[in-house]
Amino acid sequence: MRPTLSHLRADQVASLMGIGVGPRRVDARQDQPVAAELATLLYEERLPDDSHPDSPREVLGRPCDELSSYCTIAELLFASVPDLVALTDLKNYAKLLDQKESSTSTKATATSIYYAAIAAALVAHNERITKHGYRDLARYFAEIASKPWMTADLKALFVKARDTCQKHAGEDGAAADA
Repeated sequence: MRPTLSHLRADQVASLMGIGVGPRRVDARQDQPVAAELATLLYEERLPDDSHPDSPREVLGRPCDELSSYCTIAELLFASVPDLVALTDLKNYAKLLDQKESSTSTKATATSIYYAAIAAALVAHNERITKHGYRDLARYFAEIASKPWMTADLKALFVKARDTCQKHAGEDGAAADA
């Protein structure tokens, strides 16, 4: 008799097959490049200006004045009251960058920024700027916060966002565009 996987849930099958459900997983050998790329993007690099092909304006196809008013991504994410429009633009920008990138470390960085923008909106504004439900977000935030390459600041943000999601888990329903 051949063993089957029909008795397993989809997430159990995905785990057995090594494919991700939720945020992408990065091989442990890639922790260092991801950590360095994430820290550089968060704290050192300004977002590309409008003349650059990867600028938010070019990638999103419209002006992003609120987003471009911040010096770094960290300045936006960790502001006491970050601009909600800028967080939404950052989320959409990271999502599109993730889709066009091929490097595993760059995809992990873009995915981290995507979820960080969602987390910052939840923590600072109690607003969900995605279609993902609270239960799923709580699981994603917990998973991404546990990554060995995650910065301490983002880890703390993801933990706060996870706690917020757990409080709202019974309210899952429609939300803004993912």
